[in-house]
Amino acid sequence: MSRWACYPLCKAEFALVMAMLSEAYDVKVSDMKRDVYFAALSKLSLDDVKRACSKIIETCKFFPKPVEIIETVGGNPDNTALMEFLIFKKAVDRHGYYTTVVFNNPIIHAVVQALGGWVAVSFKTLDEWVWLEKDFVKLYKAFAERGLPKDVPLKLYGHHGLANFNRGFREGQSLLPEKEDMDEEYINLRNRYICGLPEYIGDKQKALAWTEAADKQQLDHFVGVSNMVLATQN
Repeated sequence: MSRWACYPLCKAEFALVMAMLSEAYDVKVSDMKRDVYFAALSKLSLDDVKRACSKIIETCKFFPKPVEIIETVGGNPDNTALMEFLIFKKAVDRHGYYTTVVFNNPIIHAVVQALGGWVAVSFKTLDEWVWLEKDFVKLYKAFAERGLPKDVPLKLYGHHGLANFNRGFREGQSLLPEKEDMDEEYINLRNRYICGLPEYIGDKQKALAWTEAADKQQLDHFVGVSNMVLATQN
């Protein structure tokens, strides 16, 4: 059992931590803001949060966001998996099931594939997200420890992308037809509406690096996965 399960946050103790941050950064913390932070950090232990906030006060100029506190905690697989889940959940909330996405972390792609795909997870209800979080963390830790599958998807296709494939469009093909006389505006418009064109989540260059490596079959089943994981977190 992890430390966060043994020493969970309680609102009274957490309020003191937020008060410490409020004083250090001269930022007013409303009840709503405190509740939002508590919800985001509730799976961390009180000791972890205290240590992370103390370190942030020593090293950071600005009031931290919840994800920055989680990143500072780091260190154990549970915390890393939770941080990646929050990134994944934010992407689902922002882009929804229509959009094709590429994360800068290949492990997220492996996890989403194991959970049924981008469209499937985007349709989960609020009640189902409670269990989805647990499954995500469990799968993430397993892939981080044992390595990625050979068929990790390079893109997580959304509804629009899948529908366009079913309509006969090819990957990289413009959804708008060619014309004999195409002005610059129309050409730019055609270049915007490309079948399978993704939204990049996180560092685009890192996302391109791992997808290009995988596409060239340089992504080994086990060897080198740990280095890729570390690269996505730096």
